[in-house]
Amino acid sequence: MLEKMLDKDLRFKGKTGILLGEDIYLYKDFYENINEMEEILAGMTEEDWKTHGNYEPEDHENPMWNDRLSLGFIDKQFHSDIINFVSPQYWIFSHDNFIRSRPTDESVIQEMSHFKNIPYLLAYYAGDFEGGEIVFSDLGITYSPQKNDLLIFKPTDIEILKVKSGVKYSYIDYVVEAPGYFMA
Repeated sequence: MLEKMLDKDLRFKGKTGILLGEDIYLYKDFYENINEMEEILAGMTEEDWKTHGNYEPEDHENPMWNDRLSLGFIDKQFHSDIINFVSPQYWIFSHDNFIRSRPTDESVIQEMSHFKNIPYLLAYYAGDFEGGEIVFSDLGITYSPQKNDLLIFKPTDIEILKVKSGVKYSYIDYVVEAPGYFMA
């Protein structure tokens, strides 16, 4: 179980999680190179935020995908750190994408509880922003993400509220049973 793993030294600089609620774990100041990563994200073009493989904006009914999602950010060190954080027991799909949220973007309800085979989800936050709270309605918990926070939580439907000011970058991935190795 991930709960046992989270209570001990996690191989990523010995960080331990803060239990926010049932199966919601928070890690503060997760990524060492946050400033370098934010410079890359802030320097991406508008076209970069419309790129997701063969997908074109407006092809998907979920507003989270339209003009907000990018495959243009790939940082091997960031992915190595996240993968090594949950390994060797768990792994992530490593989608290499961030979601950009601004005050002009709508709030979004993410229906994630249908991922019954996924043990946990992972969310990482960058940028200077206010707002963008995550509402875990089933648990009665609202969390205000901060720059350099990493959350790990069981799949559940969540609402992501509007960003009030600034730009929030969110990396979201699925935590799955590991194949027994990790990215170096």
